[in-house]
Amino acid sequence: IDPVKGFVEYLPSNVQSYWTDIHTNGKKIQLGVFAGITTNKGFKEEIVGSSSITGRAVNIKSLLRVSPRITYSFEHIRFAFETEYTKADYGSSYDSKGVPVNLVKADNFRFLLAVYYFIK
Repeated sequence: IDPVKGFVEYLPSNVQSYWTDIHTNGKKIQLGVFAGITTNKGFKEEIVGSSSITGRAVNIKSLLRVSPRITYSFEHIRFAFETEYTKADYGSSYDSKGVPVNLVKADNFRFLLAVYYFIK
């Protein structure tokens, strides 16, 4: 950062992510599960200050999600149930490469029930 000339250098952040979605193809009952993990790996170079880190959810070190589901279809009606577990590690500050530190863990459970009516 050159405050005299107003020049600012931007660096891409490094993120590692793995996810999968697996499901069956039954006519009446279908089972499925989504699972994924994302980890914030910071920047390749050291950053000038933590106040210069901007972006969406840059204070999250890692995020894990597991979401199993089941659907039951009967003639014109479908019932779907899904549950989701999400775990996030939030940081209150950053190390020299912008990786969140001083982590606080947060857990979340969500349940979803949907009923569909199809007009044929």
